[in-house]
Amino acid sequence: MKEKDKCKHGFTDCAACSCSQDIVDLSSKNEDMVNRPSHYNYGDIECIDAIRAMLGEEGFVVNFSNLADVFFAHQTYRIRQIFDSINSS
Repeated sequence: MKEKDKCKHGFTDCAACSCSQDIVDLSSKNEDMVNRPSHYNYGDIECIDAIRAMLGEEGFVVNFSNLADVFFAHQTYRIRQIFDSINSS
């Protein structure tokens, strides 16, 4: 096995991650790791497309809007924690 041969999780031995996927030669792929990374796919279906199909366009937008709200709320909380820990020292 060549060093560049890995499973979808980046392991050279699928037993290490229990994904039971065949090892693939990544050098043969022309993969766009920014816009369409293969680890966001299930076969030929990209996760984001499956979510959009399940929720419909309006549900899709609402879902990701809610996720963004949660993310920003968490970041605000974390920033306050950091400032509090700095100020208490």
